[in-house]
Amino acid sequence: LAPDLQAAWRTPRAAADVTLLPRDEVYVFRRGVSREQVLRKLKAESVLVQGAVFIAGSYPLTKGMRVSDLLRAGGGLRRDSYRTEAELLRYSLVGNERRWKIIPVDLAGVIAGHAAADIQIAPSDQLTVKTRSAVEWRKVTVAGRVRFPGSYFIDRGERLSNLLQRVGGVTDDAFSHGAIFLRAELRRREQENLQRVADRFESELASAALGSEEGGERLATGQALLNRLRNVQATGRLVIDLPAIIAGDSAKDVVLQKGDYLFVPEIPQEVSVVGEVQRIASHLYNPELDRDDYIRLSGGTTDKADLARVYVVRANGGVVAENRASRFFYRSNVTNAIRPGDSIVVPLDTEYVEPIRVWTVAAQLIQSLSVTAAAIHSITD
Repeated sequence: LAPDLQAAWRTPRAAADVTLLPRDEVYVFRRGVSREQVLRKLKAESVLVQGAVFIAGSYPLTKGMRVSDLLRAGGGLRRDSYRTEAELLRYSLVGNERRWKIIPVDLAGVIAGHAAADIQIAPSDQLTVKTRSAVEWRKVTVAGRVRFPGSYFIDRGERLSNLLQRVGGVTDDAFSHGAIFLRAELRRREQENLQRVADRFESELASAALGSEEGGERLATGQALLNRLRNVQATGRLVIDLPAIIAGDSAKDVVLQKGDYLFVPEIPQEVSVVGEVQRIASHLYNPELDRDDYIRLSGGTTDKADLARVYVVRANGGVVAENRASRFFYRSNVTNAIRPGDSIVVPLDTEYVEPIRVWTVAAQLIQSLSVTAAAIHSITD
């Protein structure tokens, strides 16, 4: 605006008496100064802040202004600002030539209040606050027995151990050995692998049907297995050793990715038995019982059971297997002892169906994913 100061002085509160607003500044120049000179002076005494601030724009240069003052003028830093370093573009006149240089600003130091980092602003300076890329701001979710469950933004390269500190650690009733860690990228790759196995299985099943004049029951069982494989959904579960991570074992730590999900359950009391048993069920944990005792509590195995490949899925998703038809091997091995939250899997004997290797793979995939899916489903109930 170019107000008529004399008119404003003669008639207060008239049209010429402009109402002033916050941040307005009035410049009164001496006689003989041209309009061009006024504009040059105003431009020379303004500074610019741009980028990840709330109110980017040009602001008057005040006496003793520093980076922190200019940031306040710009409304402060946005949440997506890169708070480590900023850039200050400064012009200088060398003879008749205008030159500029970029001055790095220790923005972390400015935020912390370090005087040495808070550079004094010069006429025509331009401060640029960088914006974090969308990849750097990623969200993960932590649920279950932690102090402060919820969704958290993570930085590039942040590890699970650091996130656990941010959520206040686990509670006293947490079952760290049974932590469920899900990853979207793993789920996508697992689903692609499932599709490839199902396609190969279907091809071999068709070949077996063409070359077989008998064994209709076997082929029917194979078709049922294929249908189950087509319907099973990948989980994207990553097996982690949460107790070791909590204890500070950096080798077991996990670099977090966007969309990761951690669930820490409470201490379980049951052991599940699934697969080729007479009655699929969960039983109250008893430290005196071993794998075969729990199988007997489920009525024993069916005729289609593969006793040589019975295995145990731990609560954290890990698998303990004994590749032979040995009985009571859990009783003599403390490491392999049944624990609360375990699932004992009695797989289908694929020799009963057809001696095709991919059928064995399909049966194992179905059983393993079913156990994991049941554990994940339980956390949403």
